[in-house]
Amino acid sequence: MKSFEKVTRLSEKQQNKIQKLADICHQHDGLPVKLYWNILRDRRTYEYNDFFIHYEDEFVGYLGIFHFKEEEVEITAMVHPDFRLQGIFQFLAMEAFFELQKRQIPNSLFAVHHGAEPAVFALEAMGATYGCSEYSMELEKHVPMPDNLQEVKLTHSGIDDIELLVELDNLSFGTPKEVTFNRFITSLDEPNRRIWLAYVNDEVIGKMHVRFDQDTTFIHDFCVVPEHQARGYGYSILMQTLKYLEEQNKKHVSLDLVAENKNALKLYEKCGFKVISAYDYWRKDIDLGF
Repeated sequence: MKSFEKVTRLSEKQQNKIQKLADICHQHDGLPVKLYWNILRDRRTYEYNDFFIHYEDEFVGYLGIFHFKEEEVEITAMVHPDFRLQGIFQFLAMEAFFELQKRQIPNSLFAVHHGAEPAVFALEAMGATYGCSEYSMELEKHVPMPDNLQEVKLTHSGIDDIELLVELDNLSFGTPKEVTFNRFITSLDEPNRRIWLAYVNDEVIGKMHVRFDQDTTFIHDFCVVPEHQARGYGYSILMQTLKYLEEQNKKHVSLDLVAENKNALKLYEKCGFKVISAYDYWRKDIDLGF
């Protein structure tokens, strides 16, 4: 007998079940499942974002919603290898779509490991279309600090810098200011995060975010505003950050990168990163019933 459950908060037991299922799928498929553990361990809203299917006493299906943008969510799903082709993924996806309808969120992106053909087939069958691809990268080696770095000063940001951070996000990523304001209010208060502002001649030209998550350190939301790009400032910011992490004995450093951003890929490879996996994002629009 299959049973369905959705929750707004994950217990430690539920987190362990998700990890166990992810390990089973990884071992069977040879492909890692994309999960945002920093979010799963600390859901901050009271909306339904985690969906489960059990068969008798066995946990066989999971879907998670991750809300990064105002009108778009990212979705990750996995089904136990012994219970595939039984409609479990489709059922979980429909429940997620119902939830997004209630929340009036029109767009969803499914993260699928590149090469996972059965998942692609299931997504195409429900009308999803390919959107973009993303690399996951890890620091393979620490590159020696060069002597000719562009002079960029990094300073820790605080609550008084929110307007600057919001402006930088808007200029670099096009993120609506009202969306990032609330995100920065939260992240600046988290002890496992650091945000640096980058200055050149007292002018803010970019920023760097770092999250310390158990044994892994994640670099994200790193940017240099368009008018100051291609001047070596990004290289300087990244190398200074990596030197700091090395001094802090942070050995496992990771990041995600949109595959089409070839210039950024070359920069990260120059600084010692390598591509370890690739994910494809499949878009499914949600019918809001207007």
